[in-house]
Amino acid sequence: MELMARGLGAIAEMQTATTILRNDNVTIGFDATTQEGVHVNSIHFTTQQDCSVAAVDQLPGGTAAGYAEHFMDTVNRLS
Repeated sequence: MELMARGLGAIAEMQTATTILRNDNVTIGFDATTQEGVHVNSIHFTTQQDCSVAAVDQLPGGTAAGYAEHFMDTVNRLS
């Protein structure tokens, strides 16, 4: 099951990277929530036609440093 999840994550990252490369104007955004003590952050890229989710990960807390690290790690994986 874990191997399948990793494979699907890699496919989603490739689709997001392709979307970014094919468009001149791309907006990056993130959203976070805490449910039952678990803090989750998502990072997405939006074009005029599409929105691609690049990452949905559990973060240790809602700090600016944590969000920045998550953002940079995601962009580095896409590159």
